[in-house]
Parts: sequence; C-alpha cells; structure tokens
Amino acid sequence: MIKNPKLVIMDLDGTLVDSQEFIISATTVAFRDEGLKVPKRENILSIIGLSLTEAFRVLNKDLNEKQIKKLTSRFKNCYNTFNQEQLISPLYKNAKNFLENLNRNEEIILAIATGKGLKGLLQILKAHNLESFFSKLQTSDFYPSKPDPTMLVSLMKTLKIKTEDAVMVGDTDFDVSMAHRAGIKSIGVLWGYHSISRIKLMKPTAIVENFADLEQKINELFRG
Repeated sequence: MIKNPKLVIMDLDGTLVDSQEFIISATTVAFRDEGLKVPKRENILSIIGLSLTEAFRVLNKDLNEKQIKKLTSRFKNCYNTFNQEQLISPLYKNAKNFLENLNRNEEIILAIATGKGLKGLLQILKAHNLESFFSKLQTSDFYPSKPDPTMLVSLMKTLKIKTEDAVMVGDTDFDVSMAHRAGIKSIGVLWGYHSISRIKLMKPTAIVENFADLEQKINELFRG
C-alpha cells in the first residue's frame, strides 16, 4: 500500500483528446433540429468543458428550460446517429505516452473529471485503449458542471487524498477555477480550447505547452 499517494486529475476534451469537431457538429445538429440559430464556432469552443445544460445556457441566454432539455437530448442522440469516425475524437500526440509514463509511477493515481457524459467518455477510452489507466471517472451525469468543485472533492474523499497531494490538469479556465475552489493545485495546458490569456487570468499553479513539460511539472509539484 502506498503511504502517501498523489492524485492527478485529467480533463478530457481539449486536454487528452481533440474533440472539437464532434462537439461542434453535435451542437450544430441540436440547434438546427430545434429551429434555433447555430452559435458561432468560436463560441462553441469557448464553452467546452461545461456540462451540456450549462453550455447551452451560456451559448443562448434566451433559452428556456424546455428548450435546453430538448437541445441536450438532440446532442446526446448524436452518439447514436454519428458514424465511428465522427464519434471517436483523436488523441493528442504524445498523450498516451504521457499516461503510460505516469502509470508506471506507483505513487500516482490517475482520474478523469470531465463535462462530458459517461457514455461519450467510455467510448473514447475504449477506442484508444485507455480504460486501465484511470482509477475513477467523474462526469457531468452525476455532478454539477465545472467550475463547481464537487467532482474533485468527491474524488479526494473517495480515494482518501489530501488537497496538497492532488492536481487538476485542463485546458480551460473552468478547470483551473474548479481546482481553486477545491483547494488543490492546477496546471493549464495550451494545446486546447482556451487562450493563454484566459487561462492566465485564473492564475493556475503552472502552465505548460506540451506533454513532456506536463509530466515534468507534475513531478516537480509533488516533489516540492
């Protein structure tokens, strides 16, 4: 048994996989099917990381709860109607190597905290043979949307991890804000969907440009 385990919590979309094309396509289908104006591409990218219901509220502040419910249903139906190529977002280069390296460290526990639903998450993990890397999966099906810290607090409680022994890794200010609210460290990555200026405003513990730097920074933070 590891005496003092460390918890690395990974975001999914924009951090491990480049899911923008699926999310934009599914959002477009949802809005068109409901006869609503489709949001601009850059606006859709800006809300990746939020739960679907919260994302739709941000994209169109005039929506009522009935419309949001219908949009959510339309979006989720894309998991049944899109082909495999549309469904399975590609891994970022070196993402799997990064996970393999961390997985070799017996002191590190890997988990995921994502605004994606469990069905979509499991499809991605299975397609890329990533299921075995993660001890826990936290999704928007069961927890409030980021940046609410409940996903992280629940993870630490379940795994008996102290706040000083956990770090959240993500590409959006939602991830960094969630980490702040949970009282843990955060690392912002620059290959995802939020700009460096937007991430910097939230003052993460660190910012990295590639997976090699991310691995090094995680090791530094826990050694420190």
